[in-house]
Order: sequence, then C-alpha cells, then structure tokens
Amino acid sequence: MRPLIPIFLAGLTLGCTDAVRPRSVPSVISAWSNLGAKLPSKEDVAFIRDRLPGSLTALRAGFAHQDEHVRMSSAFVAEELGSEATSLASYMIQRLQSEPIPIVRVYLASALAEVGHLDSVGVGRLEDCFRAEQNGQSKTEIAGALVRLCSAQDEPVAWQWLLQSLEAFPPDPPEELGARHDFWERRWSAAKHLRTIRGREDAVLPLLKGLQANRKTPDFVVDQQVSGAIADLESRARPSTD
Repeated sequence: MRPLIPIFLAGLTLGCTDAVRPRSVPSVISAWSNLGAKLPSKEDVAFIRDRLPGSLTALRAGFAHQDEHVRMSSAFVAEELGSEATSLASYMIQRLQSEPIPIVRVYLASALAEVGHLDSVGVGRLEDCFRAEQNGQSKTEIAGALVRLCSAQDEPVAWQWLLQSLEAFPPDPPEELGARHDFWERRWSAAKHLRTIRGREDAVLPLLKGLQANRKTPDFVVDQQVSGAIADLESRARPSTD
C-alpha cells in the first residue's frame, strides 16, 4: 500500500496547481461558449477592462469565433467598455456585414452605438448594413447606431425607421410567437436609442406614451425601456427653474 501514498499526494499537488492557474483573456473569452443564453458577468467585464488595451486583441478575435455565443458576448463586452473599445469599431462593422445570426448582429450594432466614433467610411458601411438588414430588431439597432453616431438630420431614413418602430397599432402584433417577439424587441430597441436623442422630444414623446398606454404592450417593454425613456425626455423638455 505504501507506493500509493506519493501517487495520491502527487495527484493533490497537480489538482492544486490547476486550481490556482491564473486566467488569461483568451481563456475567459473562450469560456463564454458555455454561457448559453446568459451574458458575461460583471467580473468578466472588469477582467477585460483591467487588461486594456492588450485585451482588445483577444476581444476582436472573439467577434469571429466559431461559437455564436462567444461572438455575441464579445460584442456585449465591447458595448460595456464603450469609448475604451473605439478601436474595435471597424472590426465590428466588418463582422456585422458577414454575421449570419440576427441576435449577434443586434449586439454588434448596439455596441457600435456605444463606442462613440466612426469615420465617414465606417458610416457608409454601416448605412450599407442598414439597407441590407432584413431582421426588424437588428435593423432597429443599426438605425439607432447611425442616428446616435451621426444625427437625425444626417440619417433621415434611419430616424424615420426608429419613429416607425414606436408606432403602436396598427398593425396589431403578429400571431406567430417568433414574429411577435421580434415585433416587441424592435420597439424595445427603438425606445432604448431614442431616449438618448436630444432636441427631438416633441416627435418622440407622443409615440412613447401611446406605446405605454396600449394594453397589448408587454411589461418588459414598458418597464425596461419605455417608462424610463418618457421620464428622461420629459425631464429634458421641462423648462429649467434656474
């Protein structure tokens, strides 16, 4: 029995070595393939942020990862980084043009709205994405990015798409479950972007209030975006007392 003791101790040593092995940025990103429908944790975002700018190289590779959950999560983390991820904007647009999965395109476009800057070439490519997009929520996120990165005046087609996305009814929501989900996600996304636009409160507030008042509007749309958007816009439209 004695020979088993050093073998057992060696196994413990190896186990401890694995347990304390430091994480790397690529390993953290690869592990996102196991998240399923969840998104990276605050701890993962902080881990990536603490290792900037070097971690951006691995995050950029994540946009082209074979697993769609890694691609989606990489876009989510880029959005969380905001202006710290501006250098990734061109890579996100490149991926947006070829990405086959609509929900990944949603996260890529949403991230682009937050990174804060595109040159004229990037804007032109994003406009191409908007014109080509067939998925309602993805198209709404791209429209939001265009209006926020440029302006409603410079992007009138995207602006009109956002306003039309808030129109309550008609038409009534589709009966088919997937189409109904997309219908409401489009309105969720439009409210998210329009609440950030200044100087257009008169055009946006009536649409938001109509959506809020309609009994068919799901709670997640009202509670997560519409109510807050109304509060934000009314606060900005209120005359200053200073």
